[in-house]
Amino acid sequence: MVLGAASSGQIPRHDDHPDVYGLVIDLPGQGGYATVVALGDNTTSMYTSTGGGILGAGERPAVAASTRRLLTVTQDHLESFTGNEDGSLPEPGRVRLHVPTGQAPRVADIPEDAFWGRRPHPLLPLIAAVQGVISNLRNVDPG
Repeated sequence: MVLGAASSGQIPRHDDHPDVYGLVIDLPGQGGYATVVALGDNTTSMYTSTGGGILGAGERPAVAASTRRLLTVTQDHLESFTGNEDGSLPEPGRVRLHVPTGQAPRVADIPEDAFWGRRPHPLLPLIAAVQGVISNLRNVDPG
């Protein structure tokens, strides 16, 4: 749903990241996936395939700031994403980044070991920005 929202005008465009309307990150975990959704309308949430999650965290200043940074860094690295977006989950051992744009959504896969800092990767600034959002999401009090 998010991947088509940008082209329909449901997510606002920003000068800091004019082509990037958001980022959806699919992270494999034990027994399923965690999906982080960070959008240009300050929506930032994390969902798990096992039924948990953190909704509406983008209203928190630290989460909002890290989301804005993430989307700006994504804009800076947009050429690393392909147009072969089909909305699917990544293959085992990979983290998938989906970028809704004003045109067709884009995608990039990153090896898990690079995502978790066990080997270098050209998208290290983007990986660090994703992890900044995840860290701030983890600090949100679910109550």
